[in-house]
Amino acid sequence: MDSVLTQIGHAMLVALFEIVTFPRWWYTRGLQRAGAWMRRTLRGWERAVGLRLWAKHLFTPMFGQTDWQGRIISFSMRLVVLIGRLLQVFLGSAAVLIVIAVYLALPPFVLLEIVLAALG
Repeated sequence: MDSVLTQIGHAMLVALFEIVTFPRWWYTRGLQRAGAWMRRTLRGWERAVGLRLWAKHLFTPMFGQTDWQGRIISFSMRLVVLIGRLLQVFLGSAAVLIVIAVYLALPPFVLLEIVLAALG
């Protein structure tokens, strides 16, 4: 019976230690992991839409038409597509920043809800 009580006491100490050190982890290592996720996600979206490729070939004539009409049409079309793809990456960046902001605000919000529930 004594070893069971010892194990329960040890488990409670470990749980208390985890609860106390959780905020430090959340805002240090956890935030670093969230930042790494953000960088990977944004890099993946940029690669998926081919943003650098479209920017690199903005002045390249489409279909090999090197006359001035072909160059104007090619530049105009590529510019419109590039703006659309920039908008995609921008909206994705905004969504990722919202997720990171929620990540940062979650522990204080949960703590506030716990305190309000205990008081009322």
